[in-house]
Amino acid sequence: MVTEKHYVNTSTLADYLSYSAIKLLDVYAMLLKVRKNSNGKSPDLLRQIDVTKKQLDKMSYALILEYQKRQEHERFLKQVLISVSDQLFSLNNSFKETSRFLFQEIRMLQSQMQYLCEGGEKQRLLNNQESFYSISKIDEVIKRLQEAREKLSFENPHLFKE
Repeated sequence: MVTEKHYVNTSTLADYLSYSAIKLLDVYAMLLKVRKNSNGKSPDLLRQIDVTKKQLDKMSYALILEYQKRQEHERFLKQVLISVSDQLFSLNNSFKETSRFLFQEIRMLQSQMQYLCEGGEKQRLLNNQESFYSISKIDEVIKRLQEAREKLSFENPHLFKE
């Protein structure tokens, strides 16, 4: 035999059971007053009181079960919330740690880039200075060659006649 489960909103069910139990208690109280006034003369009234009492007992039992189910659900939800909270705390700490490592890595890369840029700039300056010195050395050699030519042309003018 297959039974089908029906899910009911527990707060609505508990409210309905509570409302019905209150109404039955009112009916039960009225029946007890009538019984007191009739002094047990009506067997139908006694039977009605017993039926009402049984219904009240069933509703009380249903309310107790519903209350226990609610408490169980609340405990479960509390455990879930605590677990989620712990996981979020762990994720937050992991995120902070990862962020810290990331920023350290970024700082290290920035310093390396700055060092490389400064090193590249220094190398370029050195290259410029070398080329400057090279140009000036060449100029100096050319100047000396010109001076030597002038000296040679002064001492030996016949070599430079056209």
